[in-house]
Amino acid sequence: MKELMARPQGSDGGEVAKAQELLDQVSAAFAAAQEALDKAKATAAEAEKKKNAAIESENAAKKAADSAKAAEEEAKKAAAAAAADAAAAKSTADAAAAAAAEQQAAVDDLKSQEDAHASKTKELEAKAEAGGVSGMKAKNELAQHLAEDPLPLRKAKLTATAAAKKTEKAKQVSEEAANAAEASRQSAEASSQAAEKSKQSSEAAAQAAEESKQSSEAAAQAAEEKRRSAEAASQAAEQARQSAEAAAQAAEQARQSAEAAAQAAEKSRQSAEAAAQAAEQARQSAEAAAQAA
Repeated sequence: MKELMARPQGSDGGEVAKAQELLDQVSAAFAAAQEALDKAKATAAEAEKKKNAAIESENAAKKAADSAKAAEEEAKKAAAAAAADAAAAKSTADAAAAAAAEQQAAVDDLKSQEDAHASKTKELEAKAEAGGVSGMKAKNELAQHLAEDPLPLRKAKLTATAAAKKTEKAKQVSEEAANAAEASRQSAEASSQAAEKSKQSSEAAAQAAEESKQSSEAAAQAAEEKRRSAEAASQAAEQARQSAEAAAQAAEQARQSAEAAAQAAEKSRQSAEAAAQAAEQARQSAEAAAQAA
């Protein structure tokens, strides 16, 4: 009883204060952990969104690269076909030009023969007008010369001239076709080069999209790990908060028990003092009675 009376009555109050202080600290840590968890969740969600967008961009870039590659192949085929057409057209034009030149040479030869015939006629006519033996001889030669039929030569000239006109026209048509084919070849070659550049650009874009996707996936994974770590920290803080609350409740119960024990001890002390006073009064009464006897 004396030990109970001598025990400091404020000690349990200090334990309660300490427990409450610890509870406040743990609650603050839990709130901070919960805030960090919320931020980590938001970061993870944003990273996942960016990752999905990067995957879509990569798929689109790969599709564009495949289309550009197919377009390049088609452009190369068209360029090769145009080059073959241009070569064939040039060959045709060269052959037509050679035929036209040959035909014109035949016309020129026939014209030369015709001019020579006319020139000889004039020469013999001039000699025949001179008179004398030479004049008679010239008349005979002129008669023989004029007796020769010039019709085949004229027909040949007309035929050759007509053929020359046809071959010249064919040459012009072939040259125009060759020029058009060459222009088509150059255009197809330019298209092929443009398609090649487009393919290279699309491939570069696809590569960049792939790298962006990998970076986004890595960021999403890091954010997910951070979220898990924040969840673990939040759970640990929650457990610590619950433990601190339990300790605070236990300290409060201990304080209440100590107060109840102190009150009971105080009552016992008061009862003991009353009993002691009564005993003292009884002793004094007994002594007084003894003295009186």
